[in-house]
Amino acid sequence: DPAPGYACFGGAGIGVRGVLAAWAPGAGAVLLPEGVGIDPGRGPLVIQIHYNTLTSDGRADRTRVRLASAASASTSVRILPLADASLSLPPRQPLVSTSHEVGVASSPLVTRPFQVFGVYPHMHTLGRALHAEVRHADGSTECLLDVPRWDFDWQLFYLRERPLTIREDDTLVLRCDYDTTSRDETVRWGEGTADEMCLVGLLVDL
Repeated sequence: DPAPGYACFGGAGIGVRGVLAAWAPGAGAVLLPEGVGIDPGRGPLVIQIHYNTLTSDGRADRTRVRLASAASASTSVRILPLADASLSLPPRQPLVSTSHEVGVASSPLVTRPFQVFGVYPHMHTLGRALHAEVRHADGSTECLLDVPRWDFDWQLFYLRERPLTIREDDTLVLRCDYDTTSRDETVRWGEGTADEMCLVGLLVDL
């Protein structure tokens, strides 16, 4: 396609290494801890922007992206998604709760223990609460993230004071709560704001 941008919705349309950065309403700049960095690799960087076509009034895009760079970093990290893409939320319900578990050993992306340096929760406008935790082999749990009052207009990237180590025999548990009283049809996973998501981006040293 010789024209600027993409004719499709969602996805880069070409092979990419993964998510380099993300921004959502309410977030400010994300500055990683000293010595921690994301390697962008070589090749093109694809920027995906979700526009509100109802209020654009035909105005030109004025988006700017600023990246802080460093010559090197002692710890290289990436964003690993923990997501429940099987969402099927019934309409007209004041509380719909979902739960999703992922055994770390079953993930093709994980080949060794890793550390979590930060977490980025994401739902859409029906979201009410989000909780993620690590369940260890001995049955004990550690909180990865707890957002008891989700606000679509206040989405932050939380950096941990100390990295949390995840091992191969651990299980990641993700729970999301929704209010679907405003909808008349089943709501499913999707990138549109009228769709929903149950997602946590984990900043990890894999």
